[in-house]
Amino acid sequence: MPDVASIASNQKTIEQIIAEQANKSKNTRNTGELGKNDFLQLLITQVQHQDPLDPQSDTDFIAQMAQFSALEQMQNLNNAFSMTKGFGMIGKYAVGQITNEDTGNTSFISGVVESVRVKGGKVYAIIDGQEVDIDSITDVSDTALGSANRRISDYSGLVGMLGSAYLFNNDGGKTTIKGIISSLEQRADGIYARLDEVDVKPHELDLEGFEGPEEYVMTYAGKEITIKLKDPETDAVIRVTGMLRDGYLDNSDKLCLILDDVTLPVDTIYSTERVDLYSSEHMLLQQILYILQDRFETGRQDDDSSQDTEAPGAVTEPDPAETETQTDPNGGVG
Repeated sequence: MPDVASIASNQKTIEQIIAEQANKSKNTRNTGELGKNDFLQLLITQVQHQDPLDPQSDTDFIAQMAQFSALEQMQNLNNAFSMTKGFGMIGKYAVGQITNEDTGNTSFISGVVESVRVKGGKVYAIIDGQEVDIDSITDVSDTALGSANRRISDYSGLVGMLGSAYLFNNDGGKTTIKGIISSLEQRADGIYARLDEVDVKPHELDLEGFEGPEEYVMTYAGKEITIKLKDPETDAVIRVTGMLRDGYLDNSDKLCLILDDVTLPVDTIYSTERVDLYSSEHMLLQQILYILQDRFETGRQDDDSSQDTEAPGAVTEPDPAETETQTDPNGGVG
């Protein structure tokens, strides 16, 4: 009969068992998740290596099996829903987000969904020959965004949303801007969206003839201006036109401008989200605090430089040059 010490030395922890099963399944699965077969193998291994002096009860095993059965049914239901969702996209125009596995950078791709592929337990839509996770698809429509076949009413849900859009130059360079979609406009060449509260950092802003950024903002506030933007990743320089609402200096004392009426084709909008009013109000309050703090510091410095303070009770000695000495005719000092 084996002794207790030898039995204890052969015991494996749950972490060790999970690590072994993960290594075994690494060659056949690439999802990073434990599946049905992994769980069953884990359960068998747990039974094989349980302590014979303190074995696990049948009730515990039954509870684990019941939990796993419920989890398996939920996974099957989710997979079936994803497949149904993916098959419904075939032949439609979609916009999705893809991630480069080597660099980790994300980009957007658009086009007609050619087919649907199930890989590693996930459903992918094939757009322009690339696999796009259906959970990363942001827009699906019967025709392309901005197509002449689409009506302006098809985009009514965009109004009031915070939209992210591309800006392009003639050389193919691009950058991104973000603003609140305030209205839509139907033109002969397509549908255009108008963005307000677009916060941008101008590139090489011409301040000649102005005392500083503040005078520039005060001069052009409420007027249409065209400025240059520089993409931080590609260094592409793109022009943008809009009505100047306001401006401010960021934490690094760089001038930032807030533009309204920035008009661009609706198909350049690649994502939308609900407006976070708290964030907008918080940013405005932060700017006000910066201004008040700056004025307080400036006023305190002016007070310190203008006040000619004297300590209480101090005696001021007369200036000898201003003191006149009077002598009487008898030789006394008067």
